[in-house]
Order: sequence, then C-alpha cells, then structure tokens
Amino acid sequence: MQFSWFTFLGLAALVLAAFAMTAFLSSRYTSWRRHFVMRDFAASRGMKLVRSKALPELLPARITGITPRPGARWHFSDGTLSLVRLQSGSDTFNVVLVKIASDWPATALRPSAQAYSLFDKLELFSYPSSYSTLRFTLHGLDPPAARTLSDSPCRGLLPADLGLLLEGTVMLIDFSSRPFDPIELGRMIALGRQLAGVVPVISQTA
Repeated sequence: MQFSWFTFLGLAALVLAAFAMTAFLSSRYTSWRRHFVMRDFAASRGMKLVRSKALPELLPARITGITPRPGARWHFSDGTLSLVRLQSGSDTFNVVLVKIASDWPATALRPSAQAYSLFDKLELFSYPSSYSTLRFTLHGLDPPAARTLSDSPCRGLLPADLGLLLEGTVMLIDFSSRPFDPIELGRMIALGRQLAGVVPVISQTA
C-alpha cells in the first residue's frame, strides 16, 4: 500500500486534537477549576467577570487610597453591583459594592468581634452609639450621619461578622471573614440588595 502524507497528517492532527482537548478538560477541572466555577457563577447571575486588575469605578476613593494601594484579584459586575476580592499588600479583603440613592459622608459599622478590619485602614472617627457595641462599633466623619446609620434598619439586618461603609452614593459591605465562593457571593448579592433598600436618605449637609 502506498504511503500517503495526506492520511498521515490527518491522523496526526486528530491525535494532537485529542491530546489538546484532554489537556483542556483536565485543566478545567484541576488547575483552572476555580476560574470556570466563578465564571459560570457570574454568567448565571447576569454579571460579567472583569479581567482587568483595575479597581472598580464604584470603589470609594477612601478605599482606593489605602496603603499599600489595593488591586482587584476578582471582580464581577452588573453595572449597579460589584463583587470584588481586593489585595492590599499581604491583606485580602472581600467586598460588595452597591449603588445607593443617597449621598453619604464616610460612615461605617465595624464588626466588634473582628480583630482586624478593612475599616482600620481608614481615617474615621469613632462615635458613641445608643446601642451596644457587642456587635458593631460606629465610625465616620459626621456625627449626625453616624447617628442616622446607627438608628437605621441596617444595623439589625447586617450580620455581626460583616462591616458596612456608606460613602458618597456607594454602599460597601466587607465580608472578608467569609470565603469568596459562589455560595457566599450569592448570599452577599441578596444581602447587598436588601440593605440598599433600607439605607436612609441623607445629604452631605446632614
């Protein structure tokens, strides 16, 4: 039988394609498994995986200015809500960013049980609260705004291991105490939308 280069090259191409597909499927469920799981999660929620390491536009300037300057390891967004895993030096922070209808001076509820928090990097004053500090401590730049947040439904709805920052027209939830995985991200999306619906309307002149 006469040797055929056409047949040989065709068979070689099939073998190489089979090896390439096997390598791809293997990496999908091993070294690249997390990437595909997170990408599928974002798609199921109508969100986009932002591949750029640039910081989200929703991120408050007070957070972008922390030292060392943070970068985005993971960033999912649908335009009004973003899920971001920030890296600042050796510190990793998980945050939810949601647009709100008001304009707040920087005001925060810091989880009391956390030995270290993202909010410790911010230059905010500490304020007394009419409520117990067992769950949260109150911080901010404007006393009336701090009292408004402390008296709002946000305090009751926010789990004790999470932090809340309102600045400008953005609400930030710090969930660094929890994993950055699809189950927890789904919970944070629901919580973020719930809290955004009860944030009091306030102006910077409050």
